[in-house]
Amino acid sequence: MCARAATAPSYSGFTIGQIRGIMGRMPELTRQKKITFAEMRASGVGGLLIYCSDYKCSHWTAISGDRWADDVRLSDLEPKFTCQACGRRGADVRPNFHWEADARRAKAPGAADHGMPSP
Repeated sequence: MCARAATAPSYSGFTIGQIRGIMGRMPELTRQKKITFAEMRASGVGGLLIYCSDYKCSHWTAISGDRWADDVRLSDLEPKFTCQACGRRGADVRPNFHWEADARRAKAPGAADHGMPSP
């Protein structure tokens, strides 16, 4: 039955074997390489915005980028994140250009009144 399935035409007019042959030769999709942490820090940015790769989830978080070395690219980190809301692996990692303002706001004396964590 397997040999018959490989020769039976599919909806596209190609046999399953032909489709597998075509798919086997297709280049793997790759993400664009993003900037390194050194380039990001040189522009005065220290934080990251991490977005879930599932557009339906739309979960995101802001973290510090201090733990990574200068030669690491933001795109190198993307497959290593797992969404805590939906469990999907992979993320869109971007520089947080408002990192310093967000950190100052979190340290403000009245920040707890605005839903921000206390220092």
